[in-house]
Amino acid sequence: KTWLPAELLLVVLVLPVWPSPVANGLYDFACSNLLFPVLVLLGAYDPGGRLAKLCERLGGVSYPLYALHWAFWYVMISIYPHGWQRDLPLWFCVLALFILPTASWAAWRWVETPLRTRLKRLTGT
Repeated sequence: KTWLPAELLLVVLVLPVWPSPVANGLYDFACSNLLFPVLVLLGAYDPGGRLAKLCERLGGVSYPLYALHWAFWYVMISIYPHGWQRDLPLWFCVLALFILPTASWAAWRWVETPLRTRLKRLTGT
């Protein structure tokens, strides 16, 4: 049961490269009306043990990832000698996919978590 969300996300990541305007519309419709609600329902499942710890960490990193991705992408593009291009080289994308999650984890671990702990102590909640 825990592999189903991963399989669905893999499909979501692979289908956008299908070269067809009709497929793009069907893809958007299927994601917003079928897939995303199913993923939310599957996310309501509360695992235990190591899987629970992994889910907790991934959930913790999700907001810093969201908050940092545009700023990070802007910095990466400004450093790239050729600037923004429609087709960026594979090494550029691999580098971004390695550095951004690492930076997001660091922000969660050393900024967000201590800040939340301190705010909880100050507010008494």
